[in-house]
Amino acid sequence: MRTTYLILGVSIPCLTALGFFACSTPGDTYLPALDSGISSDSVEQLLTTKCAIAGCHGDSGTAAEGLILSASVALRNTVNVPSSQDPARRLIAPGQPSASYLFCKVDPSCSQIVGAHMPLGTPLSTAELDLLRSFIAGGAGGVNDGGTGTPTDMTVVDNVAPTFAGLTTATSAPSSISLTWSAASDNVSKAADIKYLIYQSTTAGGQNFAAPSYVSLPGATDYVVGKLNTSTKYFFVVRAQDQAGNTDGNRTEQSATTPAQADNMAPTFAGLSTATAAGNSITLSWSAATDTVSSAAQIVYHIYQATTAAGENYATPTFTTTPGATQFVVSGLTTRMTYYFVVRAQDQAGNISVNTVEKSALTQAPSFATQVQPIFTKSCGGNGCHAGASPAQGLDLSIGKSYASLVNVASAQCPTTKRVVPSSTTTSYLMHKIQGAGPCFVGSRMPKGAPLSAADQNTISGWISAGAPNN
Repeated sequence: MRTTYLILGVSIPCLTALGFFACSTPGDTYLPALDSGISSDSVEQLLTTKCAIAGCHGDSGTAAEGLILSASVALRNTVNVPSSQDPARRLIAPGQPSASYLFCKVDPSCSQIVGAHMPLGTPLSTAELDLLRSFIAGGAGGVNDGGTGTPTDMTVVDNVAPTFAGLTTATSAPSSISLTWSAASDNVSKAADIKYLIYQSTTAGGQNFAAPSYVSLPGATDYVVGKLNTSTKYFFVVRAQDQAGNTDGNRTEQSATTPAQADNMAPTFAGLSTATAAGNSITLSWSAATDTVSSAAQIVYHIYQATTAAGENYATPTFTTTPGATQFVVSGLTTRMTYYFVVRAQDQAGNISVNTVEKSALTQAPSFATQVQPIFTKSCGGNGCHAGASPAQGLDLSIGKSYASLVNVASAQCPTTKRVVPSSTTTSYLMHKIQGAGPCFVGSRMPKGAPLSAADQNTISGWISAGAPNN
C-alpha cells in the first residue's frame, strides 16, 4: 500500500505502514512463536493508525491506489487480495506470513522486495511486527475466505452516495431565484469536489430526476437560476453527486415565486482592463459592473479566451468567475504564445453585457519558484513522501532542494533516463510519470489517486521546454 505523488525515478510510497510489493524469506522462524489468537480489531487498528492518514489510505478524499485502510474495511481490502505488483501473491496470505506481500514489505529481514521497506522513516516496532505475523499465521481471522472473489486490482469501488440534507432556501428576485444549501459530505470525495444537480419544476413534486435542469460547480453551496418568467412559482430539488457519480436521493423541495417586475437589462460593464502575463499564467483584471437590480457582489463574469484576435466564441465561456470577482488568473497556458480575452458581466437574472473589449498577453517560461515548486509542494511533499528527514527514495522535492534533485539527475527506475532533461519533455522521466506513459516507464502514473490537472502538467512541461531554468 503506497501513495506516490510524483515518482521521479522509482516507485515512491507515501508514509504508510504496509506496502504491497513482493518479498520472500526462508521461512517463518525468524520471529518467536506468538499467540495465534490475535483479534482482528487489533490488527485493523494497526493498519488504520499507520496507513489511513490523509492523502494516503484514508476514507476522505481519493485514497492511494483506491485502497481504503480505515476502520472496518482494512482487512477486507487486504486479506486474500492479490498484489497489483505481482498478482500471484496476496497482500495477506492466511497462515503464511512469509508469502504475504504486506508482511514482507514491512519486515526489514525480507531481502527480495521492490523499492524500500515500509513505512518510510520509522519502521514498525518489534511488537507491531509480532502482532501482524501472529495474526497472519493464525489464519487472518477468517476474513475473505467465504469463497467469494476478491478484487484483482485492490481497488475499492465507491458506490456510496454523499450525505446531503438537501436544498435549504429559495429566494426570489426579478426574473431569478437564488438557491442555497449546506455542503454535503462523502466517504471518498472531498466537499470541494462534490457538485450539485438542480431540478426545476413549475408544479410541486414535478421534477424530472432523469435529467437535471442545472449543474453547479464543484464545492458550490448556492446557485442562481435566471431567465425566469414573472409572477411564476417555481419548485426546486437539489441533489449532491460525488466524483464517482453517486447521487443522493433526497426529495427536499423548496419553492419561490418570481415578482411581477422583470429584469431584462444587462449590467453596465466597461469590459476587461488588463491582461498581464507571469510565466505561463495570465492575470485578467477589470472594474466591477453595475446593474439596476443585482448588486456588484452578485454579478458573475464570463471569460472568453482565444489564440487569435477577435477569435472568441461567445456561445460558451471558457471560464466563469465567482460572484463579485474583479480578477481571474488563467494558468497552465502554453509558453511563448499570445492569448486574447474578452470578459462579459452577467447579473442574477441571466442578462449578459455584450462588450467586445479585447486584451492580450504573451506567456513566458514558467517560474520554477512560484509556479512549478507549488505543484510539487501540493502533490509530492506531503505525509512524509518527498520531504522531511528521510524523503522517499532520497528524492527531496521540498522548497530549496527539489531543483537539484530533478535537473540532469538519473532516474532510479530507468537509470539511462534523466528525471528532467532541459528543453526536452519527451526524454524527461518526470513527464513520463505524470502523463502515464513513455519510452521507459516503470510502475504507475503519478501522482496516485487523481492525476495532475492539465494546467499543472502544462506548467511543468512549459518549464522543461524553456530549458528548466532555476528561476
